[in-house]
Amino acid sequence: VQRVFNQNIMSRILVTGHKGFIGSHLMPMLADYDTVGMDLRDGKDLLLFRNELDQQVFGSDVVIHLAAKVGQGDKGDFIRHNVLGTAAVCEAVDKYKKKLIYASSAAIYEPTVSPYAQSKTLAEQIVQKVMWTNRVTILRFFNVYGVGMNPNYGSVMWNFIRGVYEGVLPINGDGKQTRD
Repeated sequence: VQRVFNQNIMSRILVTGHKGFIGSHLMPMLADYDTVGMDLRDGKDLLLFRNELDQQVFGSDVVIHLAAKVGQGDKGDFIRHNVLGTAAVCEAVDKYKKKLIYASSAAIYEPTVSPYAQSKTLAEQIVQKVMWTNRVTILRFFNVYGVGMNPNYGSVMWNFIRGVYEGVLPINGDGKQTRD
């Protein structure tokens, strides 16, 4: 974290989705920095609290946008939270010329697979179009896992861990497949 942020220059970091899986692991790493979070779990819907979002972006140097709906659900919820929420963040970040770190997903490589994949693909396109300057960093996460992960999320890592504990690890194909 210290390599990414210079404490002498940075005054505040806004983290959207700071109570989600990744955000809850990131916040302790940012403990030496002035951080503020906005999360749906606190009732802070990015679209309903646009004025607060605008104020928080204005007062921050960097916005780490992690807020997203994950898993299964209604396509409209994915569009609302992942696409329109990201558009609201981009609008404020662009307005105040702040740095954006955007959490995308490997799901964008197969955008028709699920409503989540479609929404993350659209959201990343918005980030790329609005934030076409060097003030943006896009992170494409693959197989995020760790302590506190949601077992219902469908992560391949969780499925491996559960299989080891249950003594059943189904293998499709010959088991010699690889991945980057």
